[in-house]
Amino acid sequence: MLDLFYHCTCRNQFVCWEKQPIHNSLQFLFKCLSIMRAMRLVMSLLLCALCVCKSVQLTDENFYKETLLSGKRGNWFIKFYTNWCTQSKKLAPIWIDLTNKNEGKVNFGEVNAMENNELTQRFGVTNYPTLIYIVGNKYVKYEGPNQLDALQEFISETYKYGEKKSIPKAPSALILFLENLGEMIQHQMNTQPLILCAILVAIGICMGVTLGMIAHVVLKEPAVDTKKEE
Repeated sequence: MLDLFYHCTCRNQFVCWEKQPIHNSLQFLFKCLSIMRAMRLVMSLLLCALCVCKSVQLTDENFYKETLLSGKRGNWFIKFYTNWCTQSKKLAPIWIDLTNKNEGKVNFGEVNAMENNELTQRFGVTNYPTLIYIVGNKYVKYEGPNQLDALQEFISETYKYGEKKSIPKAPSALILFLENLGEMIQHQMNTQPLILCAILVAIGICMGVTLGMIAHVVLKEPAVDTKKEE
């Protein structure tokens, strides 16, 4: 009996020590409780997975590819938000309910305005959250309250009566290259100015030599055929 007392894993060891017959029952009961807690945790995780927002995270890089070039059918309802905005935080659970309610009918996307300045400026977004509804190559800005019924009514019907604006065109590859080049030069100026100056000097020398050779060829006097003159 003493051996049972020291090796018992029940919470109340004295009960098992005094009443050995109920030891196995208590052990079984505690195991059942542990299994029930584990099952409750699993069910909670499953419910959380079902409630995950089915909204695509859009950025400066993938916005046009996802919304206009991906071939997905249906309109797009897009939210511009910030992590520090109180109204954006209040809209978050409503947005999840809206996406789940319209799964397969409307595409949903969201843009972190602080991390995607180009996209935010292109659509003229200054207040958060800002919601736009893309239909074809046009979009309508939502002006109503951030309530589930009002949002549902907007994407179902009332967007038809809003002011339709053309979607801003994506910048050309040349413009993006020049912008990235400018950012790279600015970064190098702040971090490694001497290396950047050396690179610019080398580029200048190469361009000077190239222009000099071109000028020499173009401005060179034509050779005179002395045999014809004789």
